[in-house]
Amino acid sequence: MLAVVPARRETGRVMFPLRTAIDSLEPRTLFAGITLVTHGLESTFPTWVDRMAEDVARRIDPQGASTWANVSHYRMQVTNPSAPVVTTFTRTEGPAPNVSSTGEIVISLDWVPVDSLSGPSTGTIAQAVANALFAAGPSLGFGGELMELPIHLLGHSRGGSLITALAADLGVKGAWVDQLSPLEGARPVELKLYRGGHMMYLRPTSRRAFTEDARSFYRSVLKGP
Repeated sequence: MLAVVPARRETGRVMFPLRTAIDSLEPRTLFAGITLVTHGLESTFPTWVDRMAEDVARRIDPQGASTWANVSHYRMQVTNPSAPVVTTFTRTEGPAPNVSSTGEIVISLDWVPVDSLSGPSTGTIAQAVANALFAAGPSLGFGGELMELPIHLLGHSRGGSLITALAADLGVKGAWVDQLSPLEGARPVELKLYRGGHMMYLRPTSRRAFTEDARSFYRSVLKGP
């Protein structure tokens, strides 16, 4: 905290400037929370879900000795297309939330066994996930305040429909979702270099290449002319 203390006075022609005092803030810990990451229509569980979970963990605890040193990672799986149910919900990395220094929880949701377009609706699957979250107890290392924590849901493609339905189900049960992130149409970022650096506009070949790439982007993503 920066404070300016009025300490100016005059003695004859001598001027004393204002005095600046700096006090450090007390140590603070952000509220713990739950982040759930899931996929869309897939034939096998995509590895990027766990990679994204790891990225979330590193953002939560960048100074940790390892990725899951102070963050709890859980894997949840939904099976049985005729009547979706969570058959697996276990901690795979990190300490139990009630003993970790952050209290943060990251869940990788695998619903490949029931994600067929001819299978159950995402609303039905979301109900199974919501029920499992509320049923989670001390045996998994969760405290009774589990669903009082801030919740962030991320879902790619059809997973966006699932997390939207899940947010509604959690809300009905009294748990508010703080952030909803449907990743519809998400794809890896493509990096291109144009000769000339920040002066590329002076190079006709770079200028033409950039213009064509921009047009291609508008056509494929924004449906431009």
